[in-house]
Amino acid sequence: MRIPENKIQEISDRASIVDIVGEYVSLKQKGDTFWGCCPFHNEKTASFTVTESKNMFYCFGCQKGGSIFNFIMEIEHMSFFDSVLHLGSKTGVQIDLTDNVEDEVQASKRDSLLNMYEKSCGSFSYILNNVESAVKAKEYLLGRGFSKQIIDEFRIGYAPAQWTWLYNFFKSKSYSDEFLRYSGFFSKKSIEVSIFVDRVMFPVINQHNQVVAFSGRALSEGGPKYINSPETIIYHKGSTLFGINLALKEIRKSKTFLLCEGNLDVVALHQVGLSNAVAPLGTAFTEPQAKLLKRYADKGIIMFDGDSAGIKATEKACIILERVGIAAQVVSLGSGLDPADILKESGAEALINVCKCTINSFDYLLEKLLDNFGRESPESKESVAKGMLPYINSIISDVRKEACLKNLASELGISELSVLNELASSNRKPQYKRHEPKHDVIDIYIDKELFLMCALVINCEFYDKVRLFVEEYSLISSNAITVFNAISSSLKDGVSSIESIIRRVDSAELSKLLTSICASNEFDDNPGGIIIDSLFFLKKKAILKKIREIESGIANFRPADGSDVLSDLLHKKAKLDEELVQIEG
Repeated sequence: MRIPENKIQEISDRASIVDIVGEYVSLKQKGDTFWGCCPFHNEKTASFTVTESKNMFYCFGCQKGGSIFNFIMEIEHMSFFDSVLHLGSKTGVQIDLTDNVEDEVQASKRDSLLNMYEKSCGSFSYILNNVESAVKAKEYLLGRGFSKQIIDEFRIGYAPAQWTWLYNFFKSKSYSDEFLRYSGFFSKKSIEVSIFVDRVMFPVINQHNQVVAFSGRALSEGGPKYINSPETIIYHKGSTLFGINLALKEIRKSKTFLLCEGNLDVVALHQVGLSNAVAPLGTAFTEPQAKLLKRYADKGIIMFDGDSAGIKATEKACIILERVGIAAQVVSLGSGLDPADILKESGAEALINVCKCTINSFDYLLEKLLDNFGRESPESKESVAKGMLPYINSIISDVRKEACLKNLASELGISELSVLNELASSNRKPQYKRHEPKHDVIDIYIDKELFLMCALVINCEFYDKVRLFVEEYSLISSNAITVFNAISSSLKDGVSSIESIIRRVDSAELSKLLTSICASNEFDDNPGGIIIDSLFFLKKKAILKKIREIESGIANFRPADGSDVLSDLLHKKAKLDEELVQIEG
């Protein structure tokens, strides 16, 4: 039986490799990497690493490494198939293995839905920018302080004020009623009635740049302000974040994200240059969302609304972030304020200045509890201490946990022991088995083409540039061709993860090489420069080869071949010489 690719990717997205490996290995964070003693060979000095942003592990001692699935395969002696089932169970991803044909049908439905949502996004955006009935929607967005550029970047659109317009549109594209029923666009009572009518449409685009849902903001009275897409086989609101596709670059760069409450807040923050902003989707912030952010950042700034609901949501978010190892800070907004309103009423500079005023999560939560209970009576002190315990208990760092205990005891004028006794005891970690290492030597020569492909595995956003080169000049290195085909195959399935690419490489030795290079962080700094430099080098090499071939043709030219042949050779050489000068310049 074959497990659908989308299920493997969903498990990979939901699972935190640090959490999974941490059940077997004691890990300590140093910079962006977690280190520990390898569970696969005996060692006293830690050489085993886990990098959450790449969802990979690697041991510099015994050279074992790979994805979260590879780790489970090694540590539990499982097949890849069983490792996926095991992690699916741990992450709550349902995998139906009763009928492989059904899996194929589900995969086909998923691809069709992704295609449908992409087309819908383009249509809504076109209507907003080109249809007269969308003037009100456009005026609303511009009135919020959003520029045409930011509206286009978020691919915001408009759904017309006609109940059956969307149904007729999809039927003209030959979609069946059966397919439309579970598409997430229509009322359960009537297949012809769209749930999105006269609404500004915010597409929900995941970290793989796939449109998976919509959030529609009403322009007329008489209904809910926001309507969000229901969950489908391509959309799980508890593990997706609005704006993640546009925020990812800045989050990776700064290792920090801004977590706000809604779509408009995210757009407002991006509008003023704070392009690391994301938001949950019509629900409370969840641990899967936190684990997704943990892959790219180690610090979070929470900027929820200043009302009572926003304060409660902030408290929960602080605990969730600490639980996954993210240090949280809070921007404390006044009652009734949110980022979108600040931009609209006070302008960009005011919003930027507000975001600069952060308070660490401990001080924020303590301040709110002290405001509620005070600190004078024994009862109030008990209430404050108990209110802080869930947060303190969620802190992973022993140093920060102890510091918070001391601060809490000092603020309340009680002993640290009193606070400590209230804390729940931590869970024991299971013992892990050690295995003897296999010190395999990776014997693959890394030529310039393979070097380029290694860089592309980690930085797939440059794929289109590299593909154009490959199409024009072709690759010579068989290993480079293997890796490029694996990247192309993975991206064709809508997956850009390192794990998915390496899994498609059919050479064990080449897979091991890619894993070791990914663990080395060799291509993390200035990946664009590395890839562009490699392309220039290879292009120059290819042109020089063509020039040599033409020069050989000119040297071997005979008058009997005809003057047109010589003229054509000279013309081609002149063009290549000109192109070579441009490259060298």
